[in-house]
Amino acid sequence: MTDGSVLYAVEAGVATSTLNRPDKPNALTPEMLGDFFAAVA
Repeated sequence: MTDGSVLYAVEAGVATSTLNRPDKPNALTPEMLGDFFAAVA
């Protein structure tokens, strides 16, 4: 993850990815998409 816009955590065997851009609701950038795919790969 490059700029903190995609957060990734694992707790008790459960992984959670959070899209974190509260200033831009529902906006997904190409970089965020790449970070998300990297987190779930």
